[in-house]
Amino acid sequence: MPYSTRKLDDRVLFDCIERDNQRSVWLKRVEAGAESLAGERLKNDNRWHQIVNPNYFLDNGDQHGLVLPQGGWLDELRWDNLLEAIGVAERIVGAVKHIHQTGLIHRALNPSIFYVTDQHAIVIDLATVTQIRFIHTPWLPLPQNVSSLRCVAPELTGRSQAIGDARCDLYSLGVILYYWFAGAYPFTADSSARIVHQHLVVTPKRLNHINPQLPEVLAEVVARLLAKQPYQRYRDVDALLNDLVTVRQVVLGQRKDDISIISRLGFTSEIERVGSLYGRDNQLRQLEKKYSMSREGGTQGVFINGRSGLGKTSLVRNLYPQMTADNAFFISGKYEHSTSGVPYIGWLLAIESLAGYFRQMSSEQLTQWRSWLAEAMSDYLAAFLSWVPDIKSSLGFSDSTIATQQTNLPSSEAKQRLNETVRRLLSVFEYAERPLVIFLDDLQWADQASVELLEWILTQPSRAPVLLIGSVREDEVNSGHPLSIAIQEIERANVIPLKHIQLDELSVDDISLLLAEKVQHETRQFKQLADWLHKHSHGNPFMVWQLLKTLSQKGLLQYQLETGWRWRMDAINELDQVDDIFSVIQLRFQLLQTDVQYLLAQAACIGVRFDMASLVRLTGKTPETILEQLLPAINDEFVVVEANIKSPILDESNMRFHFIHDRVQEVAHRTLDPSSRAKVHYQLGTHLLQQATAHPEVYSIRIVNHLYRGKQFIDTRVEQREFLGLVINAAKKAASAGAFAEALTIVHQGMHENPCLDDLWSVDPELAYQVYSERGELEYLNSNFERAEYFVRQAIGNTDSLLDKASLYTQWVQQATLNADYQKAVNVAREGLALFDVSLPEEAQLSTAALRCNVSDSLDSLSFNDLAHLPVLTDKTQQAILALLIAMGPPCYRAFPRLWSSVVIAQFKLISAYGANGATGYTLPAIGGLMVNHQLADSQQIKLLYDATERLTRKRGDTSAQSMGFLMMGSSLNHWFRAQRLASDDYMAAYRCGQQSGNLQYAVYGFGHDTYCRFFSGESLSELVPRVEHYLEYAMQRGNTWGIDLMTGALGVMYRLSGIGHFRGSFEQHVAQAEANHNHQVLAILSCMRLIEGLVGNDRIIVQKSLERCERYIEHISVQGLLPMAHWPGLRALALSQLEQLDTDSLNVAITRYQTWAEWQPDNFSHWLTLMRAEQARRQGDMPQTLEDYDAALRQAQKQGQWHTAAMIATRAQHYWQSKGHPGFASEYSSQRHHAMERWDAIELIHDSERKTRSTGYAMSMDVVIEIAQALSAFTEHEQLVSEVSRILVRQTGAQRLALLQCEDDELKLVMDVEHHLEKYFEPSVRLEHVNNLPTEMIRHVARVKKLQHINENTLTNRSWHNRAEDIKRNQLGEFSGSAVTVPLVYLGDLVGVLYLEHSRNRYAFNDRQMPIVEFIAAQAAISIRNLDLMRALAREGEARAEAEMRMRFADAEMASHDKVTKQLQHLANTDALTQLPNRRFFMSELQQSHDLFKRKGHQAAVVMMDIDSFKVINDRYGHSAGDEVLKALAKQFNHAVRMNDIAARIGGEEFALLIRDADMPQVLAIAERLRQAIELDSIVHSGEEVDYTVSIGISLFETQDDEFESILNRADRALYRAKSLGKNRVCHGAL
Repeated sequence: MPYSTRKLDDRVLFDCIERDNQRSVWLKRVEAGAESLAGERLKNDNRWHQIVNPNYFLDNGDQHGLVLPQGGWLDELRWDNLLEAIGVAERIVGAVKHIHQTGLIHRALNPSIFYVTDQHAIVIDLATVTQIRFIHTPWLPLPQNVSSLRCVAPELTGRSQAIGDARCDLYSLGVILYYWFAGAYPFTADSSARIVHQHLVVTPKRLNHINPQLPEVLAEVVARLLAKQPYQRYRDVDALLNDLVTVRQVVLGQRKDDISIISRLGFTSEIERVGSLYGRDNQLRQLEKKYSMSREGGTQGVFINGRSGLGKTSLVRNLYPQMTADNAFFISGKYEHSTSGVPYIGWLLAIESLAGYFRQMSSEQLTQWRSWLAEAMSDYLAAFLSWVPDIKSSLGFSDSTIATQQTNLPSSEAKQRLNETVRRLLSVFEYAERPLVIFLDDLQWADQASVELLEWILTQPSRAPVLLIGSVREDEVNSGHPLSIAIQEIERANVIPLKHIQLDELSVDDISLLLAEKVQHETRQFKQLADWLHKHSHGNPFMVWQLLKTLSQKGLLQYQLETGWRWRMDAINELDQVDDIFSVIQLRFQLLQTDVQYLLAQAACIGVRFDMASLVRLTGKTPETILEQLLPAINDEFVVVEANIKSPILDESNMRFHFIHDRVQEVAHRTLDPSSRAKVHYQLGTHLLQQATAHPEVYSIRIVNHLYRGKQFIDTRVEQREFLGLVINAAKKAASAGAFAEALTIVHQGMHENPCLDDLWSVDPELAYQVYSERGELEYLNSNFERAEYFVRQAIGNTDSLLDKASLYTQWVQQATLNADYQKAVNVAREGLALFDVSLPEEAQLSTAALRCNVSDSLDSLSFNDLAHLPVLTDKTQQAILALLIAMGPPCYRAFPRLWSSVVIAQFKLISAYGANGATGYTLPAIGGLMVNHQLADSQQIKLLYDATERLTRKRGDTSAQSMGFLMMGSSLNHWFRAQRLASDDYMAAYRCGQQSGNLQYAVYGFGHDTYCRFFSGESLSELVPRVEHYLEYAMQRGNTWGIDLMTGALGVMYRLSGIGHFRGSFEQHVAQAEANHNHQVLAILSCMRLIEGLVGNDRIIVQKSLERCERYIEHISVQGLLPMAHWPGLRALALSQLEQLDTDSLNVAITRYQTWAEWQPDNFSHWLTLMRAEQARRQGDMPQTLEDYDAALRQAQKQGQWHTAAMIATRAQHYWQSKGHPGFASEYSSQRHHAMERWDAIELIHDSERKTRSTGYAMSMDVVIEIAQALSAFTEHEQLVSEVSRILVRQTGAQRLALLQCEDDELKLVMDVEHHLEKYFEPSVRLEHVNNLPTEMIRHVARVKKLQHINENTLTNRSWHNRAEDIKRNQLGEFSGSAVTVPLVYLGDLVGVLYLEHSRNRYAFNDRQMPIVEFIAAQAAISIRNLDLMRALAREGEARAEAEMRMRFADAEMASHDKVTKQLQHLANTDALTQLPNRRFFMSELQQSHDLFKRKGHQAAVVMMDIDSFKVINDRYGHSAGDEVLKALAKQFNHAVRMNDIAARIGGEEFALLIRDADMPQVLAIAERLRQAIELDSIVHSGEEVDYTVSIGISLFETQDDEFESILNRADRALYRAKSLGKNRVCHGAL
C-alpha cells in the first residue's frame, strides 16, 4: 500500500511508495478501467519530465515517477510570514520560467501540481506540455469537472478570440498566486459554464481588498496576470519575477507601496494576430440584440455579409462570453468549395456536434433528453438517429426503443421528412431552457438541399430559443443564386425575424486603433503607417495582419527592448507586390525554410484542414519529425494547431491543423512544381479511395478531384476506366444536391485527355452510355445547349438499347425546348416515338370538334374517383413512350396547341391502359385544362384531378416529376376551385423541386407562371417588380428562352404601369422577339397583361393592338386552362365595349362562362360575373341595375385585392357617368380608380394633372404632427433618436433610401443609412468623403446654402445642376429614373446635418404636397438632435448647460411659427411622451432655478435619483410593452407620494428624478421610503401575468459647497449606485 496517493485527474494517480527524512519516491499509474487516453497522458508526461526535470525523473522499468526532496504540496501549505510567502511565489514562478526556457508551454498549471522545497518548486505533472507556441482552441462542450477549469486561461477555453501562447501560463500563475496569497480561488462558480464565464469577463476582487495586509503592488502584479487579453499581461516570466522582487522590497520597507514603481506593461515583441474587433461596434450590438431576443424564446435569423477576411467569423466569436454565461449550446458547420456538392454537409457537421454535449450529461439529463426527443420526433426519430448515429450513441438510444424507419421514400418526401426532423429537433430546445446558436459558415458554397433546409427552418413558426447565423461572401452570391432566392422567400414569409449585418472595410481610424493595441503607441503616431496599411489592404483586417507580419519579417517593423516598436516608412513605401493578399502571403511564405515550404505544400494538397495521420501516410515520416518541420510554420501562424479543452494532451499522432486562411493554403499549394503536385494528389486520391467506405458521400468528390490532378499517374486503361466510373458516381452525387456546375466540372475532369475514351464504346458500352448521357444532361443543366446536343447524339448513335435511346431522345427534346426550337423538339420527339411505332397527327390535320370528341371519349374509359388509385406503371417500354409524350408537352402548347391536345389525350389513354407513375403529374392537370377548354368539366372533377395529381406525384414521383406536377397543378387546375393566388405555392414548390433535381426547365417555368399569377391576382407592383427581376436573372442564367421572353415582356408592362425601372426597347420589339422564338403562349399571356394596361389607362391604341394579338394567340393558353384564359372573356368584353364593338353574343358568352366558374370558385370570378351583368344592364339602358352592379363588382374586386380589376371597373363606371353628363358622380369613380391604382402601385397611369396630389406617402393630420413631435422628444439615446427619425420619414414619404448625416467638428458624417427598410447605424460616424454611394457634391451644396434641393429625371438634364446632376449619375444609378430630395437640418441658423431621401424608381415621390411634411420633420429632428447633444454637454460642464438652456428657450420661440401646433409643441418639449411626466429638460431647468434660489436665499431642497431594478430583465422576459406599462405605473405612484410643490420627472430610460423643495434630510428620507414601499407593493398585469418591480433610490441635499448644481446630481448618482450595489430596492443618501 502506498504511503499516500494524489489524484492528478479522474484517471491518473500519483502514489508515494517510499519516504524518509531526505526524500520521497512517487510513481504514476492509470486507474483501473480508464480509457486509453490516460496511457497517452502518462507517455507524454514521462517524455517531458526527461527534458524539464531530469534530476528528479525516475525510470523504473514499466513504471515512471519522480524522486522528490523534502518539501510540501502547494495546495496543502499555508503561510504566516508574508516574506516567506513571497519567496514561495518566486519559486513557483521560477519553475514556470524553467519550463518556458526549454521552449515549452504547460497550459494546465494549478496549485495541486506544484511541489515546493526550500530552494525550488517542481511541476510534477507535465502531461499537457507542448512545444507548439500558438494553439487554437475551438468551441467544444466544456468538461463537467469544474476543478479542471479553476486555473484555465480564457484563450484556452474555446470561448475567446485570442490564440493561446506562453502567456496562458502567466494567467494560470495569476490564479495560483491569488490562491496562495488569498487562501481561495478568484473564481468559485459551481458549474463549468459559470466558471469559464468568470474567466472571460469577471474581474476578481483585488488581493489588498481581501487582506489589507497585502501590499497594493502585489495586488497589481496579480491583477496584471489575470488580465483577460494576453497582450494586457506580462510579456514574459522575467518581467514578472522582477516585479516580485519589487514587492519584496515594499514588504521590507525599502520602497513605497505605490503601483507606479512596478514595471511598465511591456511591449509585445511579436505582431499578434488580429483578435479584437475594430470598427464593428454597431454590428456586434445588432448581433447581441438578436441573440438576446432568441434567448428569451423565439427563433431568430441573422445573415452576416461581407467579403473574405472582413471578420464574419470573428464577429460571431464575440458572442462567446454571453453564450457561455447562458450555458448555451453552440454548434457550427462550415461549407467549403471542395465539398459544395455534398448534401447537408454543413448542417450535418453542426448537428453531429450536439453529441459532444450529450456525452457530458448525467444519466438523469440523458433520460430527460431521450424523452424530449422521442416526444417531439415521434415517427421521425428513427430517420433522425440514422442520419446522425453519433447522437444516437451519445444519448444511449437502443434499437428496441426506436420505431421502425420508413424506407423507400421518394427523394422529395425524404427531403421533406428530413426538413421536418430538423425543425422538430430545434423545437426540443424550448423544453431544455438553454439557448441554441447555430452558425453556418460560408453559405455561398452550400448545396441546394442545405439552402432549402435553411429556408424551411426560417419560415416555420417557433418559440424555441434558437439563433441561426449564416455567413455569406456577398461578392460570390448574385440575385439569381439559390441562396438569394431562399432569403427573399424567408423575408416575404416574415415568420422568423431576419437581420442582415453588413461588414465593410476598416477605416484608417480603425487601423490606427488596431496598431495602438498591437504595438502600444498613441494612435496619432501611426498616421503614415495606418494610411499605408489602409491603401494596400483596402481595409481588410486579415490583410492588415499579413502586411504587418511581412513588415516584421523583412525587418521594416522591428521590436527594440527599450523603445518598443519602430518602423521605417521610407523603406516601407518602396515595397513591391503588396497590393493583393496573395502576393503578401507569398512574400512571407518565401522566408520559410525550403523543407517547411515543401511540407506545407503537401498539406495544402489535402485541403484547408488536415491531420497528422494524412501527413504521415503522404510523407512516410514519423509524427515527431513532421511536427518538428511544421513548428516554424505554426510559430509564424501560417498553420494553426487545434486543441481540445476536454482532452488537453497534444499528442503528435492525433494532431489536427488548419491553414490560417484559404489564401495561405492557395499560396502553399502553388509552391509545388506541376509534376510533384500531381504526384501528391494522386497519392491522396488513392489513400482516400481506400477509406471511402466510411463516408463515401464526403470522399467521392474529393477522390475524383485528387485523382484528376494526378491523372498523369493513372497510366493503364483499366485504371482510367475505373477513374471514369468514380467520376460518374461523384457527378451524380453532386447533381443530386443541386450542384450542377460542380457536377459538370467533375465529368469534364474525368473525360479530359482520358485515353480510354478512344475505345470505350466497344470495351465497356454500359460505362460509355453513362458517361455520354450524363455529360449531355449536365451540359444541358448548365445551359450549354449545343454541347449537350453533341453528347446526346453521340450516345444515341452508339447505344443499341431502345430504352436508352428513348431516354436520350427525351433529354434532347427538353434541350431543344429550352432553346425555344419548338419545331425541332417536336421532330426529335416524333423520331423517338417512331422507335416504338408510335405516330401522331400533324397540327393541320386536327380540328377543335374532333379533339373535343377525343377528350370526351378518353374520359369515358376511367372513373375520376379511381385516378388516385391507378396501378403502378411498370412496363419499361410504356414508361419510355410516356416520357417522350410528356417531353412533347411544352413545345406543343407553345407553338402547336392542337397537337398538344392530341399528345395529352395519348398520355391519358396510356395511363388508363397501363398504369401511372410520377410523370402522371403532367397528364392529369393537362387533361383537366382540356376539359375546361372544351366545357366538359365541373369543379368536383377538377378537385379530384388536383388531389390525384398531388397524391401520385408525392408517392411515385422523384423530385423532377414533382417539379412538373406542381407546375401543372398550379397552372391548369388551381384557380378553378381554389383562390387563384394560392397557385404561387405550387409554383414555388415547382422551382424548389426543379432546382434540387436538375429539372431546371420546370424550375424556370415555376417562376414564369408565378409572374403572371401574381400580376392577375393584383399583387402590389412595387413588390412584384423586384421579385420578377430576380426570376428573370435566374432564367437568363439557365438560358431558358420561354422564361426570358415572358418575364422581360411582363416587366415591361409593369414598368410602364408603375413608373418603376427602365424598359429597354419597345413592347413591340419584345413581341417581335417572342414571335421569332415561336413563343406563342408567351405572346398570349403578355397580350392579356398589355390589354389590362390599355383598359386601366384608357388607351384605345393599346387596347386595339392587344385585343387583336390576343385573338390570334389565345388558343395557346385556353387549351391548357391557364389563369389568363379565365380573365379573357371579361377582358375581351371590356375591350370591345371601349372600342364600341361589343355585341350581345360576346357578352352572353362571357356571362355564361362566369356563371359557371363563379359557382366553382366565387372569390375568383364573382366580380367578373357582376361586372359583365353591369355591362349588360348598361347596354339595356337599365341605369339602377347598372349602378348597383358596378358598385357590387367594385366591392367584390376590392375585397379580393384584385386592384387591377377594381381599377378597370371604376374606369367603366366613370365613363358611364361621363356619358350621362354627371361629372360629379364620374369624379367619385375617378377617385375610386386612383385608389385602386395606388394600391396596385400603378401610379404611372395617373394623369399628369392628377399627380400633384399623388405621392408615395400621405398627408399628415394635426394628430400625426403632434405624435411625431412627441415621439422625437422622448429619446435620450442618439441611435434611438435617429432610428425613429428615419422610420418616420420612410413611413411618411415612401422613400426607398434614406441617409442622415450629422455635422460633427465642422464635418458632415454619415450616422444612419436606410435602404429598403434595412437600417444601418454608424458608430463611430463615417466621414462623407469615405461614403461611395451618395451624391456627395449635392449634399455639400445643400450644406453650404442651407436650402432644400429636389431632383428627378427631368432636373438632371437641366444644365443649371451641373456637377450635382453628374454626381447623382456617377455615384448612384447611371440611369436615374426616380426622384430625390436633400434637406438641411438647421437649428437657430446653425447646420445640424443633412437629410437625403431617394426613391430610385418613382419620379413623382417627394412632390410639393410632401415638402412641408419633410421640412417639418427635418426641423423637429434638428431640434431633437441638438437638444440631445446639449444634454450630453450639460452633464459635463455647467457653462455649457447655461448656454444650452438659453438655446432651448429660443427653440420654443422658433417652433412658435407653426401656429396650429405652438401650444402642443411647447408642452411636448417639456414632457415625456410615455409617462406624461416632465422630461429631463424641464427638470434641469427647475433644478437650476432651485439651486440659484438656495444660493441667494438658502431655501433648502434635495434631489432624489431613482432607477427601476432589473428593468432589462422585465423587457427581455415580458417584452417592451410590459416595460412601458411599468414605467407608466411608476409615474402614477408619484401622484400619491410627491407633494404639490415638488417636481417628479423621467430623466431617461428607466431613470427618474425628484426635486423636493423646502425639506430637510429626515423629511426627504421619509418621502423616498414611502415611495419605495408603495412601489414594492405595486405590480402590473401583462398578458395575464403579474409583473412586480422595485426601485433603488439615491438622495442628495443641497450643500453650501455646491458651486454648480452638477455636484448635487453627482452625489445623488453615487448614492443611487451604492443602493444598487448593496442589493437594490433600498434608499441611500450621499454626503460630501
